[in-house]
Amino acid sequence: LNIWTEQASRWLPMDTWRKCAGDPRGPEWPRSMAGKELFAGVDLSATTDLTALVGVFPDRKDGFFDVIARFWLPALQIDTKERVDKVPYRQWAKAGLLELTDGAAIDQGAVEKAMFEWGEMYDLKEIAIDGWQAERVRQNVEDQGLTIFKHTQGFAGIGDACKTLERALINGKLRHGGNPILDWMAANVAIKTNSEGYIKPAKDKSSGRIDGIVALVMALGRAMLRAPDNRSVYVRAERGLLSV
Repeated sequence: LNIWTEQASRWLPMDTWRKCAGDPRGPEWPRSMAGKELFAGVDLSATTDLTALVGVFPDRKDGFFDVIARFWLPALQIDTKERVDKVPYRQWAKAGLLELTDGAAIDQGAVEKAMFEWGEMYDLKEIAIDGWQAERVRQNVEDQGLTIFKHTQGFAGIGDACKTLERALINGKLRHGGNPILDWMAANVAIKTNSEGYIKPAKDKSSGRIDGIVALVMALGRAMLRAPDNRSVYVRAERGLLSV
């Protein structure tokens, strides 16, 4: 019907993405992960757009990443956003997949509260956040004892993390739960490539919202970089041989 629905040159092959949904999850699944190591990424709206908080639970033994995601939208924007984005925001909200905040602008306090909830329930190692327009949230969260990493969005800052997502998908090591909002964003996302072969999600080239994928990429990147190094101390060159 001449309605643009997906990015023609999208990044993620959707057949591969769908195969990584994993087993069906019930409403108690988030609590079943209590106490597990978690890395999070947040793509925060400044005013009226969608906000995404996405976390990954890395299984250091088997190499899997289980994904958890939460999304927010200002309640007074939902009619406009449905017309513009052509997706069922109201249906997602009724299903508990989308959280509506009061007013016409995003309530960043609700996102901060969710971070604190994750910090209490899980072993939350780090939250990666785009430093642009997020300084107040960063300060508030750090003041409450959570660890924040200011994640740059340039090729050098996010390129390796994008490759981590690609490898996880290709190897079937990602279990994203089949969240329909995250599915929609995966279908939207396009990429840019620089002369050195680094890639990054391209918001300006994508056909719809991609906030959840950006947050997922940041979370995966930090999980990989913060993986424990179990090699011998001699291999890591932390010290030489000791003699007595």
